[in-house]
Amino acid sequence: MLFSLNAVSMATEKISQNKFSEFSVSVEKVLRKHRNDWIFLVDVRPENAYEALKIPGSLNVPLHAVKTRPFLKTKPIVLVNDGYANLLLETECRRLKEKGFTAAFLKGGLNAWQYKKGPLEGDLLAARAFSTVSARTYHQEKATKNTIVIDISAAQGDTSNTLIPDAVHLPAIGRLAKQPIKTVSAGDLKAAVSDLKTMPNDALLITSRDGEGYASVEKIIEAADLGPVFYLEGGLQAYRRFLDHLALSRQPMEKRIKTINECEPCSQIDEIGSLEKR
Repeated sequence: MLFSLNAVSMATEKISQNKFSEFSVSVEKVLRKHRNDWIFLVDVRPENAYEALKIPGSLNVPLHAVKTRPFLKTKPIVLVNDGYANLLLETECRRLKEKGFTAAFLKGGLNAWQYKKGPLEGDLLAARAFSTVSARTYHQEKATKNTIVIDISAAQGDTSNTLIPDAVHLPAIGRLAKQPIKTVSAGDLKAAVSDLKTMPNDALLITSRDGEGYASVEKIIEAADLGPVFYLEGGLQAYRRFLDHLALSRQPMEKRIKTINECEPCSQIDEIGSLEKR
């Protein structure tokens, strides 16, 4: 077997316990309505990200400020972000509904929009940010999002089992990615992802031990036609550092100072701190 049936079963069970958001709307529906000018597309990303690459005709409004724009009540609103972090969008949709707005959010965000060949204007190289998920964002969303995590590490060690126990281990993806794409048979690729394509999900998240090598894996994922996928920035190592820092931040001040002073090298703490600020 290319991956553990138990892992697939656990992932399926977790997904079945979650409810898909009533406020999410597909790219296909948004494309049709946007072409006909039936909706407002409201991009809630920071202004610099919006100016770098955006959907033509969309508006850039900070999420907290949407409710202060009365003209947005004249048509349904579809909120847009990179695509992975939906918790805040869903919460704001509920608040906007209470204030008389008709609001939803784009399922899969700009990552799905790009995958479906939706129009974009600006620097296309900036699109890489659409599929990048920080350790912090993954942690914030994991309890409410139907995510299938695919671990492509060569071996599924204790780190993976402890941090993300319901991850599907697919080392075959990593091995296939090391081959020239033209030498990978359709049969091998289909066998590696066949069960994944039948599992309902809000997102597919790729991770590895250290987050390296995603660029080569992207070609294999694209050939597998899994749909839009996301990549955990820094992999499992970054997620462990984030959790260690989070646990440390909850300790009394005296213990935090003692732990930091005993840390070698202390530069690791600086790296952890930068993760928390993202």
